[in-house]
Amino acid sequence: MAATGKAYYEYDWECEVLIRIPREGLPKIFYRQEMQWRDFDAADELYDRAIYLGQGCWERLRSIEEEEALQILKDWGYQSEN
Repeated sequence: MAATGKAYYEYDWECEVLIRIPREGLPKIFYRQEMQWRDFDAADELYDRAIYLGQGCWERLRSIEEEEALQILKDWGYQSEN
């Protein structure tokens, strides 16, 4: 995973899934069609649909830097509340 100050990021371009893994706290997953960060949980239906059941596979996830993750979110039209 790519090291950043506050978090690591993993990205699947084909399924448009971004995973944020903070140094402290729980990981979050962002699926472009949902436009919100959600808790990253193997029992979660979004996780199953986007990653586990084959629409996205772990081999397609790649590590990215925080700047690239922020640019991806911007390109998707996501507006952060912070």
